[in-house]
Amino acid sequence: MEIDVKILENETRKEGLENIQEVALLFPDYESLHSGIAKELYNCERVVQEYFEEAAHITGLNITRLLFNASESELRSLPDAYALLFSVHAATTAYIRSKDITVTAVGGYGLGAYSALHAVRAYTFADGLYLISKWAAAYHELLQEKNFKKISVSNCTLKDLKKILSIQDKELIMLSEKVSDDIFFIAGTRSAVEAFEEDFLSVHPESVIVELPLESGLYADLAPESTTQFKKYLEKVEFKDAENSCFSPHASEDLVAAQQIKDFIIEQPFLYQDRVQLIERYAVYQNLIVPFADEALIQQLRARYPEKNIIALL
Repeated sequence: MEIDVKILENETRKEGLENIQEVALLFPDYESLHSGIAKELYNCERVVQEYFEEAAHITGLNITRLLFNASESELRSLPDAYALLFSVHAATTAYIRSKDITVTAVGGYGLGAYSALHAVRAYTFADGLYLISKWAAAYHELLQEKNFKKISVSNCTLKDLKKILSIQDKELIMLSEKVSDDIFFIAGTRSAVEAFEEDFLSVHPESVIVELPLESGLYADLAPESTTQFKKYLEKVEFKDAENSCFSPHASEDLVAAQQIKDFIIEQPFLYQDRVQLIERYAVYQNLIVPFADEALIQQLRARYPEKNIIALL
């Protein structure tokens, strides 16, 4: 089968994967979910159809309608959006392996970290869907009860941010590491974040602040009730040792042992987005597939690895 791929030279062309023998995979987060995602793969590949059918059976969702025909707002709404993206990633991994391509390393950030763990067979597809669905339900309930806000801040330095954040209540607002060379995420209660915005822009009016969808996740420390609720479901999942290297932007070392993976998810169930460090882990791999990546991630990879063969399935 030939599929649409986007390569670093910023072309789009029809191309198969037959000439590629080894790849590393990078799974993006919630922001990559869009209407029509994986439709061509689904129409042409039986293995993808089988995964979507199994996902529909497990979750009770009309997977193909939501992915291909729902509005963007319905598609990206909690609690269903997480299971949809996980299903797309799992089916894509199966498709790549069906072409006799060896997956040498896997990573993911945000929601994509769960997909990465499934890709190294740390748990089954059914167990992964179970975990994702339970976390989505707990997180959705939290967002119904509390008023949070998340923003990106650009055209500034980490030092600038920390100086203003030092006067904020640490229990109400948190700073991520940078997600690109000059973009940072901040999240917290709406009142705390808006107080920060006012203080920060008064000192750094040249900076740009954009509100982000809460569906893309919060820090676990801001959602202790959801984290506690989620932990009890982990006991029902059989974790296995990873088959090959699994990177995460939140782990100091590769995730390999079953207990290590389980402990890691307990500590940070949303596996929050922090992709700069993660991208650095791909320096030694020539072929990198990023399933259905957004343009910002492709541009970031292009700048970091102009010599590599980086493919984003469309």
